[in-house]
Amino acid sequence: LGIITNCYALYLVITKSRKGLSEYKKLLIIFLLSDLLYTLLQDILKPVIVVYGDVFLVYSPGFIQSKILLCVYCGSVTTTTTIFAFHFVFRAFVISSKSYFVARIDWRKLLIMCSVFIIEGISWGAVVYTQFAYDP
Repeated sequence: LGIITNCYALYLVITKSRKGLSEYKKLLIIFLLSDLLYTLLQDILKPVIVVYGDVFLVYSPGFIQSKILLCVYCGSVTTTTTIFAFHFVFRAFVISSKSYFVARIDWRKLLIMCSVFIIEGISWGAVVYTQFAYDP
């Protein structure tokens, strides 16, 4: 269901959104692509998350049991949170800005934002892999 709704939302944003959303549309597309990756990993791994006291545990009881994919999954969760933060800052900036050109997202800014998202996801995935992964 998540894959279908994300693909449909992506289709709507790309084909049916107003011209006035051109800058925000870029952020929405980034979010939807990130969420599509998250949903695919969720469907493939079927991760179980257990929180009990000081214990935080993520494991995959499904057919595919890959430690690396679980770490990518954890990284995609934090990437989504970072994208939400960028959405909030962008909207606050646009609302408080007097000039339209100040809030423009050109390709250089878009590349920097995507780099931040990717680096953040890789960093968290690496932390999970090196510090929190279980090796019997």
